[in-house]
Amino acid sequence: DNVEYFFECKKLNAYAAEDPLKTKLKLFLGLEDDEDSKEVVRHNLRVLQTFSHPANILKYLAVSLKHAELNPGVKMYHLIMQDWVKTRWGKAAPDIEDELARACWACGKEAEDPAALKTCTDCKVARYCNRDCQRQEWKVHKLLHKEIEHTKDILDKNANEPEEHDDEIMF
Repeated sequence: DNVEYFFECKKLNAYAAEDPLKTKLKLFLGLEDDEDSKEVVRHNLRVLQTFSHPANILKYLAVSLKHAELNPGVKMYHLIMQDWVKTRWGKAAPDIEDELARACWACGKEAEDPAALKTCTDCKVARYCNRDCQRQEWKVHKLLHKEIEHTKDILDKNANEPEEHDDEIMF
């Protein structure tokens, strides 16, 4: 069971000394040892490398917030942090989705009229001045499309697996 495995690893701090590129431990819940799962790991490492760059962090968050049904934890954490910032410092955190909807994701130019920006027809989040900007950004942006696809596949796979009913409650 993935949940038990996760808590066992966390309890033992099993990942602390592991090289993420060579570890035999699961880096993500739901992974198996087949080739498709190995591709998911490679993809996730590319996402981590690409979207940990300061210029791309908000892009990842905007897509994650728009598609919260795929990973509700990101949206939940975002809402909790917004409330914490407001309570702690009395300031409203900026609306990430709104801010990124006003500027081109490739060149960063802010549009006088945000409606004039072209919206990605697939994810419905990314905005671009024109086709050239979209092409320039595609290498980075396509990772987000693949992220959405991988997450949907994992959720579909888990939804189709028979549930194990456990009378015992775990904490």
